[in-house]
Amino acid sequence: MKPGPPVKRDRLAGVTILVLALSAGWLALGFRVNFMVDPVGPRAFPLVAVGLLLIGAAWMMLRPAPDSGPYPSLHIALTILALAAVPILIPWLGFVVTVGGAMGAVALLMGGRAVASGIAAIAIAAALFLVFVYLLGVPLPVGRLFLLEG
Repeated sequence: MKPGPPVKRDRLAGVTILVLALSAGWLALGFRVNFMVDPVGPRAFPLVAVGLLLIGAAWMMLRPAPDSGPYPSLHIALTILALAAVPILIPWLGFVVTVGGAMGAVALLMGGRAVASGIAAIAIAAALFLVFVYLLGVPLPVGRLFLLEG
């Protein structure tokens, strides 16, 4: 079966992202806790992410790329696999190594150079770790393999 024109695929992807973002937003509105976690509550981050997804979906639907080629199925599958591995590996390898590795893998799948992708991914993951832990006060896992016990 021959893939459809790129414009239609981009619009279809935009509609899919829009539906998923609206579903995630609806679920996030239901987040409630019995104690005060922080001033904005547990809904702030998911709602910001939903807002960004909605903007991206609208852009894809209104301004699809006229020259986008066929979607590389293997690249999409490997990207999903890398992102699915993050929550499994974070307790063992920690935030910086796991997120940096996933970001580096996705950068390589998108055509980035190996050294530049690896350095950028680890630097961004380390910066995110510092922001969350020291500025926002959100504890992130260091990784069981890196903890010294005894």
